[in-house]
Formats: sequence, structure tokens, C-alpha cells
Amino acid sequence: MRKQDRAVTDHAQIIEILENNDVCRVALKDDEGLYIVPLNYGYEFESGNLYLYLHGAKEGRKVNTFKKGNVEVAFEIDEKNEMKGSGDNACTYTYLYKSIIGNGIASVVEGSDNKEKALRLLMFNIIKKDDFKFSKQSIDNVLVMKISVTTFSAKKH
Repeated sequence: MRKQDRAVTDHAQIIEILENNDVCRVALKDDEGLYIVPLNYGYEFESGNLYLYLHGAKEGRKVNTFKKGNVEVAFEIDEKNEMKGSGDNACTYTYLYKSIIGNGIASVVEGSDNKEKALRLLMFNIIKKDDFKFSKQSIDNVLVMKISVTTFSAKKH
């Protein structure tokens, strides 16, 4: 990171960024090339290890990529941003943000119990409620993906 004074290393502040956002942009590469897809996410952050959970339909380009197993991905999460400044000089303006970027290994979550746990984390991150009921059919009808984050950095300005 070029500007070390903007690095966020405190776990509480990293969790705050994760909790205040609900879209993770995931960069993938397949036979057609590179692409980015925005997805809602849930997460676990324990002892410095970060895991992101995503869901989607059971078919399509991203699913075909994830189903290959152990797929290298990049991701980005950013907080609601704000422009600050005034006047006619563009250099007096600055952009305030909080973000997390990183890399990881993506895989498909198998097993109803594991999928339900991941879906609960996802729903909690989006709605801040964790007492949802999931039918076996609803769990079976969705593909759940996990990114085991290998490296990440958080930053704010």
C-alpha cells in the first residue's frame, strides 16, 4: 500500500467496514476472459482469517467458473463514499472512502448444513437478522460459494 497512513489494521475497524456494506465485487477469469460480478456477501472474520460467502443461481458464467473448484479470485468491498472540497480548483477536492481489497480461493459450499450456515451469515450481513427459516428446497435451489481470503488490505481516507 502506497499510503501507509491510510491502512486499516485494527480488526474492529475491518469488521465495521464488512458490516456496513453488502456488495462484494468479485473478479474472475474464465475461458472468455476477465470479468467482475457484484454479489451480496456474508462473512466470517476470526483470528485474522477472512471468509466471504456468496450465493446465486446454479447456472451461469460465474457458477461455471466457481464449480471448477479452487478458483483464484480478487475482490473489492467499499463503503459509501463522499466527495469533500470546495471552490474552482479541482486539487482542493478529496474523496473519502473505506475499502477492503484482496485475493482468495473460491469454492462451492457443499452440504445443506454448511450452505444454511453461509446463507444465515449472508442474510445477517444484509438485513442484520439471523432467525430466517430456510426450507430444504430453498437451500437445494441455490449455489453457495466461499472465498477463503489469502491476502487482503483495508484502507480509509
